[in-house]
Amino acid sequence: MPLERTRRAAGASLKGGRLSDARGRRRTILVLAVVFFVGALGCTLAPNTAVMVIARFVLGLAVGGASMTVPVYLAEISPAERRGALVTRNELMIVTGQLTAFTSNAVIARVGGESGGVWRWMLVLAPLSAVVLWFGMLLMPESPHWLASRTRFREALEVLKQVRSRQRAEAELAEVSALAVEEEREKLGGWQDMRATPWLRRLMFVGFGIAIVQQTTGVNTSCTTAPGSSPTPVSPPTARSPRTSPTASSRCRPPSSASGCWAASTAARR
Repeated sequence: MPLERTRRAAGASLKGGRLSDARGRRRTILVLAVVFFVGALGCTLAPNTAVMVIARFVLGLAVGGASMTVPVYLAEISPAERRGALVTRNELMIVTGQLTAFTSNAVIARVGGESGGVWRWMLVLAPLSAVVLWFGMLLMPESPHWLASRTRFREALEVLKQVRSRQRAEAELAEVSALAVEEEREKLGGWQDMRATPWLRRLMFVGFGIAIVQQTTGVNTSCTTAPGSSPTPVSPPTARSPRTSPTASSRCRPPSSASGCWAASTAARR
């Protein structure tokens, strides 16, 4: 089932960018929160393995779409001097959430003991996260970059003024508007553009290369097969199961990500 969710996440990542371009970053994240809630609730109430697989399929869509949309939203709404720290903080929150999940699972398993349905109490916490995300995004504005790309300049300026001075907001709006016009004229971003544009091709190759190296090192394998992997109805954990305890990997991720946030905000990205 981790493989199925990974496949759906990869597919949703490919579609997530186009969806957020068409409907907006904020609206896309709200929709993804609903999808995540449905998938997580389906996992919690799954009566058998088949339903669990379908629910995990839905979760994969939400995870893939969010992995594409959330970093873009953070980058577009944050000031330039804080952009690196805020975007990398997204990863810090992900790994912190994983550690929190492992820890809460260990507590629930210890309290629930050998109960056959203890794994459902572990999964019931996931829909609550989707609810928090949905209500939190209701309080957030739309991306000013996306608004400018839709020629909604007045709304974009109002959003920028919420986190910048008026003078700086107007200067950034002029820059964003010029970029939006240039992107609309050149229509860059497709596979044909990657083949025809040298700098875009190099950028894509670097991105693909980093992703391939990251995966071939076995990071996902260690996360999904090591102790602490997600419980399923096929093999529900018990209080004595090693899979209910946080792994050394999950403990190391938050401080490592925190150091990455610090480095991104103090040193050059490359």
